[in-house]
Amino acid sequence: MTMRHLILAAGLALACDSTTDPTLSPDFAAGIGEPIQLHVGQAVDLDGRVTIGFSAVVADSRCPTSVTCAWAGDGAVELMIRHTATMVVDTLHTLLDPTSVTVGDIAIQLTELAPYPEVPGTIPQSEYVVTLTTTAIR
Repeated sequence: MTMRHLILAAGLALACDSTTDPTLSPDFAAGIGEPIQLHVGQAVDLDGRVTIGFSAVVADSRCPTSVTCAWAGDGAVELMIRHTATMVVDTLHTLLDPTSVTVGDIAIQLTELAPYPEVPGTIPQSEYVVTLTTTAIR
């Protein structure tokens, strides 16, 4: 194997190792069962068992409070979840399914996406906050 192949193999190994992913460095810790609020770009460590990061709001069609709508609409958020050495990216919804995901023995539920739109328009990503609840599954 040439030096170029060794460097390429080492780079691929690092890229595939989710434990070196700097985007999921926890900003704080919380216990399972506690309500968790995350801003876009933040991550939380759950009792050293799971790390959850809030990547982005990927869709927000929720009906603004100043408008009468035929449908309530839906907000969709992208979460990065690391459990053991596995990293998954999952999308949870405020109205549609899925509103929760199970990782290992922990259920993660999206309970709120704030702010709720008051008028039609786009909410900047930096203003979004998700509230998650977690439950240990026995």
